[in-house]
Amino acid sequence: GAAGVDVVLGPGERKSVRLKVGMRGAKLWTPETPNLYWMETAVGGDTVRTRFGYREFRFDTATKRAYLNGQLYFLRGSNITLHRFFEDPLCKRHPWEEAWVRKLLVEGPRRMHWNAFRFCIGPVPEMWFDIADEAGLLIQNEFFIWNGRTNFPPYRADELVRQYTEWMRDHWNHPSVAIWDASNETDSAMLRETVIPAVRKLDLSDRPWDNGYSTPMGFDDPVEDHPYLFSALMRPEGHFAMTQLEGMTGAKTTNAGHPSAHAVIANEYGWLWLNRDGSPTVLTGLPPRVVVAMPQ
Repeated sequence: GAAGVDVVLGPGERKSVRLKVGMRGAKLWTPETPNLYWMETAVGGDTVRTRFGYREFRFDTATKRAYLNGQLYFLRGSNITLHRFFEDPLCKRHPWEEAWVRKLLVEGPRRMHWNAFRFCIGPVPEMWFDIADEAGLLIQNEFFIWNGRTNFPPYRADELVRQYTEWMRDHWNHPSVAIWDASNETDSAMLRETVIPAVRKLDLSDRPWDNGYSTPMGFDDPVEDHPYLFSALMRPEGHFAMTQLEGMTGAKTTNAGHPSAHAVIANEYGWLWLNRDGSPTVLTGLPPRVVVAMPQ
């Protein structure tokens, strides 16, 4: 139903107004039933319509599992590093063409029973989040920092807080955005101790935060692990069994780089990277001394 409040502004004045609106019989948003609603906000002659969905997504450190609307839920999907695709001569305008994006995000993943993606190494157009809302995809939305474990650049904390705030404001009404990802494979005390605490309170949905290779900031925040078990760099014998992924805990023995008892997101693994023609990339190619033996 409609709700309103009288607010008077002086010249150049800014105010934040918070209003609670009850909605009986609202249906929850899930990947299986992506129910969406519209809210219309009117102030005199200006009107804004915002689409949203009702859902809760969280991790639990005690069980090391993810929960959607209070129910145990497993994320199945992959990563999209869109800015690497920009280097492809066949990229053209496809990332801004709705039919092409729906084929990428919806048609193919649906055949493989995927329900999640991580948007990483650069932002995607806003339309992608609209489509993810409608398709019922859970998105791990990553900020654009990839630095590694040492020598964090001399970023100013206040500037990062401003940029993270604007980045969150762009996306926080999308029910598909399930996880804020502070960085990729980066260890930074500044992100953990200053930036994330300053901005996470802005998100009224209180989404979990992944903090790259840093220890988690929140008690139930997850950690990410990138167990590239097929890589000769991590496994010189050149073979592994898929069941080994069940033992990935985010501890120091894997690629996460720090010990942790938190829930783990294995959002990169394998190392079977191929070129368009199916030939192995430079990183996929193994030294001649390594023999790859696939498990039977």
